[in-house]
Amino acid sequence: MSPGHTSQRTVAGVAVAALAGLAVAVATTGLLRWLGTATLLTTAPVLLRLAADHPWWQRRRARLPLALFLALVVLMLGPLLRGEPPASRDHGIHYYQVRLLIEELIPSGRLWGWSPSLNNGYPFGESYPVLGYLWMAAAHVLSFGLISLRTSYAWGFAALWMLSAAVAWWLASLVTRELRTGASSRSATEGTDAPQTSSAAPRTSPADAAGWAGLAAAALWLLDPGGSRQGGWNYLVYHGVWPQLLCATLWAASIGLTFRAFGDPRPRRLALAVLALGGSLWAHPFGLLTITASVLAWAVIILVAPHRWPGPWRTFTVVHLGGALLGMGWVATFFGSADEMARDPVSWEPLAELGRSLVQGQLFAGPWSIAGTLALLGGAVALRRGGALAWAVVGLVIGQLVLASEDAITVLRLDLVLSGFKNLQFPRYSIPLKPLWFALAGVGVGRLVQWVRAHRGGEPRPLEPGLAPGLEPGLELGASAWVRRGAAGLLLAPLVATLVPDAGRLAARPLGALDTLDADELATSEAELLAALRSEAAALPPERPLVVALMRSGMGGGTYPLFSISDAGGRLVLDSHVPTVNFKHRVRRKATAYAALGVTHVIHDRPVPDKERSLASALEEVGQYGPFTLERFVAPHYEGPRVAELEGFGTMQVLLDEPEHLQLRVDDIIPGTTLAFGRAPHLRWELTLDGEVLEPRLLRRDGGLDCLGVDLPGPGVVDVHYVVTPFERRALWISAAMLLMCVVGLLWRGPPLALHGSSLRARRIAWVAFGVGVILAVAVIARRQHDKLERTWVEFATNELDDDPDDERAPELVRDLADDGAIEVDAQPARVCSGLMGKNVLEGCSEAAHAPSTAFLYREPFLYRCLRISIPSEGTTVLQFPAFPDDQTVVLGVLQRHVHEGSGKGLKFGSRWINQVVANDEHEFVLDRRSHGEAPTLSIRNEGRMIEQVCVAAAFVRRP
Repeated sequence: MSPGHTSQRTVAGVAVAALAGLAVAVATTGLLRWLGTATLLTTAPVLLRLAADHPWWQRRRARLPLALFLALVVLMLGPLLRGEPPASRDHGIHYYQVRLLIEELIPSGRLWGWSPSLNNGYPFGESYPVLGYLWMAAAHVLSFGLISLRTSYAWGFAALWMLSAAVAWWLASLVTRELRTGASSRSATEGTDAPQTSSAAPRTSPADAAGWAGLAAAALWLLDPGGSRQGGWNYLVYHGVWPQLLCATLWAASIGLTFRAFGDPRPRRLALAVLALGGSLWAHPFGLLTITASVLAWAVIILVAPHRWPGPWRTFTVVHLGGALLGMGWVATFFGSADEMARDPVSWEPLAELGRSLVQGQLFAGPWSIAGTLALLGGAVALRRGGALAWAVVGLVIGQLVLASEDAITVLRLDLVLSGFKNLQFPRYSIPLKPLWFALAGVGVGRLVQWVRAHRGGEPRPLEPGLAPGLEPGLELGASAWVRRGAAGLLLAPLVATLVPDAGRLAARPLGALDTLDADELATSEAELLAALRSEAAALPPERPLVVALMRSGMGGGTYPLFSISDAGGRLVLDSHVPTVNFKHRVRRKATAYAALGVTHVIHDRPVPDKERSLASALEEVGQYGPFTLERFVAPHYEGPRVAELEGFGTMQVLLDEPEHLQLRVDDIIPGTTLAFGRAPHLRWELTLDGEVLEPRLLRRDGGLDCLGVDLPGPGVVDVHYVVTPFERRALWISAAMLLMCVVGLLWRGPPLALHGSSLRARRIAWVAFGVGVILAVAVIARRQHDKLERTWVEFATNELDDDPDDERAPELVRDLADDGAIEVDAQPARVCSGLMGKNVLEGCSEAAHAPSTAFLYREPFLYRCLRISIPSEGTTVLQFPAFPDDQTVVLGVLQRHVHEGSGKGLKFGSRWINQVVANDEHEFVLDRRSHGEAPTLSIRNEGRMIEQVCVAAAFVRRP
């Protein structure tokens, strides 16, 4: 028989066995399914190997990563592609603000500013910028309304997720190509993508490795479950905090675009890099920190990395200055309103703890454990074999970990440079960190693919007895080979046969948690709610707008009625914290507050609490729509939404009522009469009486509203303006001009910015300038840190030590004892992680983590460095302070529990007697020489059953 017939019969027999195994595995259960699966596992690898080596597949195999990526996108984002928007958590308020932008702000010629459509007004777009809302509304606007806003939101969200995954793919691919060509080659150092020739076998082609690296990075992104404040499906999809995702995506894209612009600084590449960098500022305020990090990273790389980039400093300046100018319009507005944001610090971790999590693959909550291992491998390969881009990615990952750790406060003391650092903990950095982290994981996969292909492309193995002539050498078809395959198939069959039918276990929530109204069978009831709202709005008098209060406190947490309220054109009232808005003036749910806001209807999904009987008595049910109830709010003596009201005798006439300008005429009043406005306070409001500037004040009225108020010195015309500074207006025009220049750059195929690399003289000048700049920056920062540290303690001391209000002298900071490491610790017992006295194994406890260390605590409005100590159950720790330098100096400090778990009532402290309960409060203390001796002490005892951590901030302060 001819060799060809032998080969064909062998292949046919293997194929028949594989099909039979598949049929048995699908059609049966129990042991038969296991046997069918074992047959399939034994034969399928042979068929796959034959298919992989077929010329048809060899010509197309480079497309497999892209095909798999697109299949994964369709699988994970299918409802979004069908136009079904996610309706969970923050998506409702985001959708509401998208509609406000399209139907209220833009028609009035604004992109941001004061809007009366939420509660008693708020600064739309000044805490979170509007680029994301423009992105979500793009399909609706560009189709002139033919595409509904809901479908536009769904498609915009899908496009954002695909763009994020594509950026992770691209970065991983670029770094992998750079590794393959070497840092010294022209394509790597100049940022080009042209593949290089290689003497290796075809199996090690750079394109193949780069494609698989990109697929791995994109797949890890798309399959990231995430965690609270840490991105992924949990935070970005279910909770809907996607503006940070847009910011991180554009910033990550700017890294690759800047790298390409360095290699070929033509107008188009420069414009793309500027648009991505500046666009990240228009997406979220955290872009300020990430851009600062990339500026420093590229400056260092230009100085130290080997490259032949033409005019790198010119490219660096154009890209980063252009990005800053492009974002300048919104940044100026943000800093003008930043004090009105409501933000508190979240938990921090020491850099050592982040390092432990990184090494153990637990850096992020959610991602598959293999991601951490692959990222470490990719990082190691990038450091050893990478060029400029690889070093930039690794450097930015490590730099962000440092900035996100406690060490940014305790070592770098960045809070004393910029107070906003108190809100920038690791969880907030994890979203921009993940594209780079997953890109490094992709690099690790790419390196493994290269290694495997290089080894498979080596010397062919000798033919085994029984190898069919005509088949590829190395494909074993002898008896011994089949025995090995069969044994492996039998071993794996039980696991595969049980896992594959239940593969959904691998995609447990929050992974794939696209909670749409159609998926949860709520579309019909929501449509009925929308119809009811429109009907109710049509029945209202023309002068009374639809104002709907969606109850939040004490309710179930569903927010999808916000879609209905938005599409019905209603104004919105939300009690308690309003996500994405973060305005510090919130509504407290009261019937009188609802009446003052002009509420017409109320929606809730649980009964109104008994303590709110006055509110419940003013409600008349319209209908129930799924889990939600729509009710009319019938307030006694309703007079319409309050524009303004005199608290006393007098008359008032409204002359002009616009969102950012209110004009009233007030007559027949006595001096000192208070005028209360229906608008929320904001630092931008400027009040004048007949041109004379008045001092606004905060009023709390109707039991639940913070209102703008003013004491009038007499009658006249009162003008209320929402002030935008001239600098903010100029900054917006500068951004518009920069945007126009970028558009011209995209269309203009002009010459590159530079043609030749920097000369030796230019590099020396750059080194000198960089060194001088670093020295000056260190000097300025050190001085600012000293002044800020003194101010934090002086303000604290003034409140605690100033007994004579007529004495204008201020206390003086002598020394921060925790920052200087001047507090000695005497702990009994010395060992914290001891399990001898209980039944708890103390899993995760380590003496290193519980050793005394410098941390910080938050005492509004400042951070204070503190000594963090751990006290085991029934343990006592004595803190020994240095001797007083003089009689006027005292130890001023504050003590807090570092971790607020449990009541903390078993934790007590004191100086002479340990009798003060710590609990979850902060405790200030003052120790002086007369009452506490030459060298005072502070004792802390733990009478509870768990290890307790406390932080003690203390300083020597001299009385005035």
